[in-house]
Amino acid sequence: MERTWREVRRRKVVIPPVRSWDRDASVTSFFVANLPGDATRDELWEPCSKLGKLVDVYIAGRRNVAGMFFDFIRFKDVVNSVEVERGLNEVSCRGRKLSANCAKHPRIVSKAMPRKVQMPAPNRVPPAAKDSRTFVDVMKGKEVQKNPTEM
Repeated sequence: MERTWREVRRRKVVIPPVRSWDRDASVTSFFVANLPGDATRDELWEPCSKLGKLVDVYIAGRRNVAGMFFDFIRFKDVVNSVEVERGLNEVSCRGRKLSANCAKHPRIVSKAMPRKVQMPAPNRVPPAAKDSRTFVDVMKGKEVQKNPTEM
């Protein structure tokens, strides 16, 4: 008896929601370095929110060229970016004084759909080998039920 797999459909790709401030020109991003490796978003949110209307704290979880962990902090409706930058340079996180700069490159949000991961095409089972059994039925060794018209 030949055991076969049952063909199933793939799941749909979930598109992450677009936040309203992603495309907003009034949002200013700051690159912040010298972050402790295990710092959390909440630890940075509290002291940085005193400097203006804080919109987002993104911790990259990687190191920059100098070997320091970094993050991006975004403020909305910044009047004087130099003043906010100076304020961020005074913030300390777990005894480390942060080093901030206004982000050199704006965040680019693509309007295109996210790329789908290319999966290899599944091996096609010939139509004659397909039956109504599930994977569990095949593993339990259940036989194919024959139609009374075939007998």
